[in-house]
Amino acid sequence: MEVPGLNETQVYADLFRQSVLEDIPYWQNYLNKEEVDTPTLKRKREQIIRNIQFALDLEEAGWQPVQSLIEAFSSYMERWGYWEIWNRLLRRAVNVAERMGDDSAVVSLSRLVARLLFQQSRFKESIQSYRQTIRIARQLGDKTNKAKACSNLGYLFIEQGYLWRSELLCCYALKMFEQLGSDHGRAHTENHLGVLYEVQRRWDEAQWHLERACQVWEVMGDQHGLLRGYINLGTLYTRKDQPDQALLYLKKAVDLAKLTGEEPALGTIYMNMGYAFRVKGDLTEAKIYGNQAESIFRRFSNSAGLAQVWDNLGLVCLYLEQWSEAKSYLTASLKMWRSLKNEKGEIETLVDLVEYELTRNNWLQAKIQLTTLKELLDRHSAQREYAYLQPTLEKYCRSLVDH
Repeated sequence: MEVPGLNETQVYADLFRQSVLEDIPYWQNYLNKEEVDTPTLKRKREQIIRNIQFALDLEEAGWQPVQSLIEAFSSYMERWGYWEIWNRLLRRAVNVAERMGDDSAVVSLSRLVARLLFQQSRFKESIQSYRQTIRIARQLGDKTNKAKACSNLGYLFIEQGYLWRSELLCCYALKMFEQLGSDHGRAHTENHLGVLYEVQRRWDEAQWHLERACQVWEVMGDQHGLLRGYINLGTLYTRKDQPDQALLYLKKAVDLAKLTGEEPALGTIYMNMGYAFRVKGDLTEAKIYGNQAESIFRRFSNSAGLAQVWDNLGLVCLYLEQWSEAKSYLTASLKMWRSLKNEKGEIETLVDLVEYELTRNNWLQAKIQLTTLKELLDRHSAQREYAYLQPTLEKYCRSLVDH
């Protein structure tokens, strides 16, 4: 068997290196096209990932083009739900940027890592990564990445129940985006503020910000942004006890999710449709959509999504008098929120568990759950944010006194 000589081996290595370096700008230009063939791009994702990994091995020789490709391709990997493999690649890219002393790249890539960690319900790590991004961006005078990180961290804090911090960060980010003339950043931050005010029951402000975000996305032709706006408007109208209006927006969101290939987003949409049908009183449809959402959340290991949909399914089963299923769902939801250290979710599920126990005339269990809920609210730093729960808690207390 003939063994290639050293020169021949070097030739092969050079050809391979050249091929990798040529493929990187090819895919970068492909993503910069006005109309990207998303199905083809998805089929080619493994090839693109391999090219990026090889280019990262070359470090200096292929660094700038590969960094640009990673940033352009990141949103697609998020939307498709390939979170774990992309997380590993992003962290490797951050390490390369740090070794090369490219602080600007460290900022951009760290923000992408933080955003992906949020998708994976790894909230503590996400917060740390966002704070690192903000700190380095401030040192570099990078206003754009600083504003993006502040806006996204503000959105994450809504999930965690830190609503005052959220408003502070989002308002700061919105002001920066307006100064920078960034419609993209402004729309996303308007959307974040809309979600924040919806959680606080400030309905008019929530609607105003969400509609402003959707208007910008419509003008920009940003279907991905518009998808999120429709989801959040759907949630807003459900909470305002207008489920029919909510379902109009959520059905538009389903169409956009299928059009753009955002399968993970379908889990959130179906969950919210289940919530809207529960409020509407159509419990059969509520359970069907809840089960569809659960299936999608399981496939993408979306822990926060599972906790949320289990809570809703627990109430659906409670009203259907499917007692065993109801208790199972609510207990699983509470356990998941606690594992995620998410007090906001824990509080909301405890409220529903008290309702379950009262409905079943389990007075002792109801008292235990209500005591736990009150203790959690008493030590919660943002207790005032849960003032809307007071009438419900008083009703539960009266029920226990009566029995």
